[in-house]
Amino acid sequence: MKNNIAIIGGGNLGASIAQGLVKSGHVLPENLIVTRRKLSGLDSLSEQGINTTTSNVDAVQKAGMVIIAVKPQQIDEVLAEIKQSLNQSNPLLISVVTGITTSHISS
Repeated sequence: MKNNIAIIGGGNLGASIAQGLVKSGHVLPENLIVTRRKLSGLDSLSEQGINTTTSNVDAVQKAGMVIIAVKPQQIDEVLAEIKQSLNQSNPLLISVVTGITTSHISS
């Protein structure tokens, strides 16, 4: 379970990160969990064996590493949603969200 990587935000950037991790050969598709509000946007990832879900909380709870790849205007809502799960599972947290500081995420 802790070998899983959750990517919160399966838009262009999140999906590209997922595909790059698999293509590198260092991450198996079954060890990735990508979230998106509408799963239909993740069909191509599912076809590659990557786990997809609409539940950010479930993804965080199953991962040892969480990559946040949402739009800047979505970050506060996403962080509030996953805060308790982050505190419980204490994964490595990586953000690729433009313009958001580490102190903003920590608060």
